[in-house]
Amino acid sequence: MAKSCFNPQAAVTLWQRMQVAEENHPAPPELLSTHPGSGHRQERLQELLPRAQEIAAESGCGGVTTYRRSPVANLMRKWNESANERRRAVNDFKRKARDEFSFSDQ
Repeated sequence: MAKSCFNPQAAVTLWQRMQVAEENHPAPPELLSTHPGSGHRQERLQELLPRAQEIAAESGCGGVTTYRRSPVANLMRKWNESANERRRAVNDFKRKARDEFSFSDQ
């Protein structure tokens, strides 16, 4: 997880939220479950967090500050820009036509 540029602290936060959700929807006792309880997951992740943060620092992800749009997001942005250009052109044409063919009482 840390090598993949994910924030290791986010895993702890996720299981904290899961524990809060379990208060409203109780899970079966951990003894009968096939997975550890949210509390135990948090404890284990807290133990592993220092090493995970070291791995994250070594992975070169710390300098990643730019946001890259997906190709679909870029395509949608271009489509919206061209739609806005067409809309402006139509409005300009309507305005010119209205001004050219408007009649005054003079």
